[in-house]
Amino acid sequence: MKTIYFDNAASGGYKPDCVKEAVLQALENPANPGRSGHKAALNAALTVSEARQNTAEFFGLEDGNIVFTHNCTAALNFAIFGGLTGGHAVTTAYEHNSVLRPLDYLKRAGVIDYTIVYPDSSGIIRAKDIINSVNRHTRMIIINHISNVTGARAPIEEIGYCAYRLGIPFLVDAAQSAGHIDINMNETKIDILAAAGHKGLAAPQGVGVLAVRDGIKLKPMIMGGTGSRSESPIQPDDLPEGFESGTISTPAIAGLNAGIKWIKEHFDEFSKKIRDITFFIYSELKKISEVVVYTPWGHFNGIVSFNIKGMTAGEAANILDEHFNICVRPGLHCAPLAHKFLGTLKYGAVRASLSYQNTFEEAEIFIDAIKKITNRL
Repeated sequence: MKTIYFDNAASGGYKPDCVKEAVLQALENPANPGRSGHKAALNAALTVSEARQNTAEFFGLEDGNIVFTHNCTAALNFAIFGGLTGGHAVTTAYEHNSVLRPLDYLKRAGVIDYTIVYPDSSGIIRAKDIINSVNRHTRMIIINHISNVTGARAPIEEIGYCAYRLGIPFLVDAAQSAGHIDINMNETKIDILAAAGHKGLAAPQGVGVLAVRDGIKLKPMIMGGTGSRSESPIQPDDLPEGFESGTISTPAIAGLNAGIKWIKEHFDEFSKKIRDITFFIYSELKKISEVVVYTPWGHFNGIVSFNIKGMTAGEAANILDEHFNICVRPGLHCAPLAHKFLGTLKYGAVRASLSYQNTFEEAEIFIDAIKKITNRL
């Protein structure tokens, strides 16, 4: 039985040949970019430089810098710990623990305070609620673009414009949207963007993106070798050098570069396909009386979360895996406040998450499996 991979919000299940080839080529060149002057090191540095340029263009970053991190969590930590040295922050209940835990740490340390904005009754974050939570001490607004629990999309365009008018740095977690939804940092006034390489950008695991507009100052969080100014005991604080201490993952970055070029070439096709299949799964699940769907209507962004009445999320996911060879993710999805809002904090929810490799045939098999489970097989 063919495996159906519906766990792309955890990690993308498909890597195109161009990404695999780019990773292999980088692995065959063991040189460390920016650490030596020989041809092999220069070639590695050129690979990284091209990846920075293509990543910046992909996100509409006209004036700023691209920092390559180990993952999206690291990018968010760099932005929060490096950018919040006091004052107040505004964020939402849909945030991942990559945001909630750093904010909680800073609050307990007495460094900052923060306000959490909850969705409205329809499950949507409203820009007016974000802006109404801003005060004169607010130093950052942090928004999850696409909820990794429900797939709800935040109005980052409206929030970004308001943050810009107020002069407050705007940080967007694009872990679930990068590669699936068009993001232009210049047009949406995003100051800092964090993205995962291994999800919608088709890269291998081990590389994340921190995109920072000019004029935003961050403190380095990891200190060490940067390949230059080695005589100084002081860590450089310029971007990207001061935020990439140690050896970066050139093979993963090469894969990210190839993935971004591939995604860009097929972007409209892939985005439409993800929306259409999400709509199909959502609509069919809503027809099953024994299923509770948590994804808001109209937010067809590759994620549909649900539960089967009388069954825990873990039980349903295990049956899908063992009996139907379908991979989904149950639980709290590292976003406890989202589940608190949904009323699913005790047992979590089942999340089916899509990518460009999934098909309508797979979606039909999935719906048929859910119907069989609700009829107790």
